[in-house]
Amino acid sequence: MTGVGRCGGDYGDIDVTAMTIQALAPQYDSSGAVSEAVDRAVDFLSERQKEDGGYESFGNPNAESTAQVLMAVSALGIDCRYDDRFIKEGNDLIDGIAQYRLPDGSFCHTKDGGFNETATVQAYYSFVAFRRMTEGKSPLLVLDNKQTAQPSQGGSNEGGGSSKVSSQGGGSSANEGGKRRHNGSHNGNNLHHSKCRQVHGYDLHGHRDYHCKAD
Repeated sequence: MTGVGRCGGDYGDIDVTAMTIQALAPQYDSSGAVSEAVDRAVDFLSERQKEDGGYESFGNPNAESTAQVLMAVSALGIDCRYDDRFIKEGNDLIDGIAQYRLPDGSFCHTKDGGFNETATVQAYYSFVAFRRMTEGKSPLLVLDNKQTAQPSQGGSNEGGGSSKVSSQGGGSSANEGGKRRHNGSHNGNNLHHSKCRQVHGYDLHGHRDYHCKAD
């Protein structure tokens, strides 16, 4: 599968690929070329995810790369809690980010590191993107607050697990309130789906149970 290279490189880069998906997501239904490029990029990100749910860039596991992927899949209506493409060894993207959380609610760039402003900012705005998706709102970078279809939590991919977006509601795009979503296989019985993980007062899985503490 193909990712987007950094500075004309010959290999796919996680961060740049995820950011490109974020930019193209509102135009997914506009042309076959766009949808094909996004589908290939989603498959690339799925294949590169690590067993702990996170990602690495230039050989270094880090919070920011995983945050960018969470933003990207949320922009496409993919709920990482239920889509097997983004669950590895029982760990989803939120698990991948939460492992960088520090006791005070901030985030480090790499494991065992100290507070990092960039990691903290990107982690939290990826949670906002995720929450907007679960609430049926437009992607984070399309701040019109129009309601879209609720994210898919069921179905299975056809054609060898390729990531296709099923367009509904006349094929309108996300910034027009389009009702579109990525269909991904999932296993609703996975125990990790019922985890309640909270980061600095924010329940990452959408449950308003503020008595639950972070793992």
